[in-house]
Amino acid sequence: PMTKLNFSKWAEYGAAKEAEKASSICSVITKEIMPPKSIRKSKPELIPTKEQIALICKWAESLKPKE
Repeated sequence: PMTKLNFSKWAEYGAAKEAEKASSICSVITKEIMPPKSIRKSKPELIPTKEQIALICKWAESLKPKE
């Protein structure tokens, strides 16, 4: 996996690591790196919609520490 993310260990991550991982998720789906091209071609229904991407990125932004 590109970001080495294990959701079964999410609860063990600290706030900073959660924010970092969530930001990485937003980045790879926004850049259309994930799902991979082969999956995009064979199973286009797995491609996140713009609304789903926006929701994930909003969630990622909410995890960033407030200054």
